[in-house]
Amino acid sequence: DETEEYGRLRSSEFCIECVVLDQKRDRHYYAEGTDYRRQRNVRVASFDTGVFFLGNERAREVWGDLVKSSEFERELKVAFASVQEGESATDGLLLSCDDDDANDGG
Repeated sequence: DETEEYGRLRSSEFCIECVVLDQKRDRHYYAEGTDYRRQRNVRVASFDTGVFFLGNERAREVWGDLVKSSEFERELKVAFASVQEGESATDGLLLSCDDDDANDGG
């Protein structure tokens, strides 16, 4: 279901491309709130995610073909499906790594 805000972003003159990560088909993760700063807590997304690429006319000329390519979309989905070093996640759960363990290798 599209929201009004989604529609406005998608139809903006600055929207070069939008890649939608489907919650069911494209497993992907996110950090909640300011958890991204710690890069330790991730959740499996329980919703679809729209990734918008916005830019002016020059950005469209430079990046437009790339961000509209199927290879770029595939690589983006792989990146969103990856759990980075030091992170872990399971379905429906928020997991965090203990900072002391992460820093001392244990």
